[in-house]
Amino acid sequence: MKNQKETISQALQRQRRMMSLNGILDFSNVSSNDFSTIGTQKALKTLIFDGSSISSLHTLPPQPSLSKISANNTSLNTLAGLATQPKLSSVSFINTPISKVENFRLSVLLAVGLRLSEINGSRVT
Repeated sequence: MKNQKETISQALQRQRRMMSLNGILDFSNVSSNDFSTIGTQKALKTLIFDGSSISSLHTLPPQPSLSKISANNTSLNTLAGLATQPKLSSVSFINTPISKVENFRLSVLLAVGLRLSEINGSRVT
């Protein structure tokens, strides 16, 4: 399975036990934009998509404990789906199409809200 990309379901199945212990779900090697299949994961705190082919998070169901999303070096080109995450406080979208948009930090703040404390590794003041 070296060069073959996993599906969301395969990655979730493989990581479910560890996620319940450490709160981390890593979809870095996943080639899908449909995250509806993960459902609601109460233990999920950190979601990682670094280097994957995602372009949107609009299908990500609300996650009650999710506080951090990392989607560095992806094709992410929209902030859709962020507003539905009630505890989101840190996002990292380094080297993505959305991060190159004018007023990117302000746009992220408007999409997520005042609970956001960190964007791309820099504190929100």
